[in-house]
Amino acid sequence: MRAATFVQRAIGGGIALMLAASMPCAARAQAPWEIEVYAAATAPRRSLMIELHSNYNISGPSALGSCGGPPVVDDERAATAPGVSRSSAPACAPPPFFSIVPPQSGIASTTQAAAQPAVIHSWHETVELVAGVGDWAELGAYVFSSADDSGGFHVAGGSFRAKARIPVRWRWPVGLALSSEIEHERSIFSADTWSWEIRPVIDKALGRWYLSVNPTVVRTLVGPGTGNGLQFSPSAKASFDFTRGISAGLEYYASLGELGAFPPTNSQLQQVFAAVDLHSSPLWEVNAGVGFGITPPTNQLMAKVLIGRRIVW
Repeated sequence: MRAATFVQRAIGGGIALMLAASMPCAARAQAPWEIEVYAAATAPRRSLMIELHSNYNISGPSALGSCGGPPVVDDERAATAPGVSRSSAPACAPPPFFSIVPPQSGIASTTQAAAQPAVIHSWHETVELVAGVGDWAELGAYVFSSADDSGGFHVAGGSFRAKARIPVRWRWPVGLALSSEIEHERSIFSADTWSWEIRPVIDKALGRWYLSVNPTVVRTLVGPGTGNGLQFSPSAKASFDFTRGISAGLEYYASLGELGAFPPTNSQLQQVFAAVDLHSSPLWEVNAGVGFGITPPTNQLMAKVLIGRRIVW
């Protein structure tokens, strides 16, 4: 058997196993390390994309609120007490979307989140490596880092991702792919240290328009969030090609809560980015945007930049 064929089959089997294992378990909210809507396309074979994801909190949530029950949209919460329906539990505002509480010696992140207001100014950097495998799959690895107002810099964790798509030669009317990612965050950043993300990708080019939808679900593997339900964190993108080299549009990111028991809208995390993409060269990827919170617990103003360089051989 050719080595490339063996690798393709191994990756395909691994992705199928990831999807099967993820279905009955719990989830966590979307993290700040990568603010991107995925496309169905995969990296070309014999190529390596090196990406730097950067984002900065300019203005935090307009309101955090309080409640007498467990938070309903949060990856740092214990399971609802026996006999209490999550759907009827009091609505609680979660920690801010795409934000973390800076580590402090001897204090757990869950305690900090409850004891102090959100950190408004924090910078997140993620380095991503993506390699193409055959014509229909790719492998990705990430390293997360963060800096905050205190001047501290921390390596926060990392993740490994596998993505496979429907081959182009099948001539499907839409692009279709599945991404599966195992993520680790250090305990000073999240009480839930291991999670598993399953991200279906559906996209379509309509003339100069491009549309993509990522109906993502996430489960917690290690941490108090293992007692929570499967969390729904969708994202979507609509952009328009103004020229051959420039497109612009809107990107939507959310963490809507437990499937089947969504909390009130004012306790959900929802954010919209006005974003621009540059397509000057197939060897470069550039995406930048400004994000606006559309619910009170969400960071109200953010900026992000993604820069990628492809190496081929």
